[in-house]
Amino acid sequence: MYQNKEIFSFEVFKHMPGGFFIYDAYQENIIFVNDYVIQLYGCHNEKEFMEYVHGNFRGMVHPEDIADVEKEIQYQVNHSIEGYDYVEYRIIQKNGQIKWVDDYGRLIHQTDGQDLFYVFIVDSTEKKELQQEMKRRNEQQQVLIEMAKDVVFDVSCQTKTIEIYGKFEERFGRKPEIKDFVKLLGEHIIEDRYQIALNQDDVNFYDLDADTDEVLIQNDKKESIWSQCQLAKFYDNHGKPRRIVGRLLDTHYQILKQRHYQRDAQRDPLTGIYNRRTARQQIDYLLNNMKKEQECLLAIFDVDDFKGINDQYGHPIGDSVLKYVAFGLMSFHGEMNVYSRIGGDEFLLFIPDVQNREEILSKIKCLTVIEPNEKNYLIKGVPRVTISIGVIFQQGNYFNCDALYYMADKALYQTKKENKGTMGIYNVKEM
Repeated sequence: MYQNKEIFSFEVFKHMPGGFFIYDAYQENIIFVNDYVIQLYGCHNEKEFMEYVHGNFRGMVHPEDIADVEKEIQYQVNHSIEGYDYVEYRIIQKNGQIKWVDDYGRLIHQTDGQDLFYVFIVDSTEKKELQQEMKRRNEQQQVLIEMAKDVVFDVSCQTKTIEIYGKFEERFGRKPEIKDFVKLLGEHIIEDRYQIALNQDDVNFYDLDADTDEVLIQNDKKESIWSQCQLAKFYDNHGKPRRIVGRLLDTHYQILKQRHYQRDAQRDPLTGIYNRRTARQQIDYLLNNMKKEQECLLAIFDVDDFKGINDQYGHPIGDSVLKYVAFGLMSFHGEMNVYSRIGGDEFLLFIPDVQNREEILSKIKCLTVIEPNEKNYLIKGVPRVTISIGVIFQQGNYFNCDALYYMADKALYQTKKENKGTMGIYNVKEM
């Protein structure tokens, strides 16, 4: 499978949290695939995955989508100076379940003349379902908005009356007339026998108490659906409720949309990891719930001379450096770990439960240098970059996030002052 050994000098991609694979641009044969992609397709190992997709990119895409996907990739690559493309498509897992994925690719021209696509892939099923749900809810809402302008009328053939409910005059700018209903009902109404009665009863609001609250109600599938409950309570002269009128408004779409925007507001748009404010909230929450015997770590990463990188090599190269650092932070696997970009070229890592201090420090130290790598998409064209790091350990939760940040920053400052591109550990006694 691995015919070109120059390509495969980055084992970090094998176990990274996102999907990554490489395939030949012409025959579309898969050359490299990492664990995330294998698991995404419901396979247990690389051999099983390659057999399932027939070792080809076409086998990875839903048969109904492949033609459009190939056409779109070709179009985008032909119209991109750097050879980038972005497509979304369906995949079929080995168990038959259909998933949506986002595909970020780039066409790379190898020195040996072979053209390859380097592709990052992520499961976007939840995002797609949310988009579809939001679209469906939006359509429902638009219908309800239009229906709110409806006029309801009740015809009684016995009493020869037409009762009208709603804002007829506001909608049509005039009072209703019999001829309007002759058009609506045709031969079922006799013009000179019917009378119109506008239902305009006023409500006495002096004894009204209104209340609104967001509630969760389960449907028949045990799914929690957001609703807004509005209650109007009428009281008698003794202060006791004499009547309650209520309604449930479907606000599920708005709540989903609000939470979607909240997630976006929590993330750094370039790297996808937490921004500074969200990271601080997460860390303080974790510290408040930490056990006394737990040891935590907070580390600050600062890219040395980052402005010079942007000025000399351009902002796209600078962005690649920042993305690479973010990927490096996420290699510290841990469900409760906090990864954050806290400034232009500053990053933060918080590990709430350190099990092996020496192992963690060894991994952090590996992030002090980014070596040039023409074969690696993320750091292609990047010069040798060094990163200075300040680290603080704490047992228990005596210090809060701000205090830990202050101490890690002191260690970082000392490191940058004495020897950039190294790691410094804050020592309470010495510093």
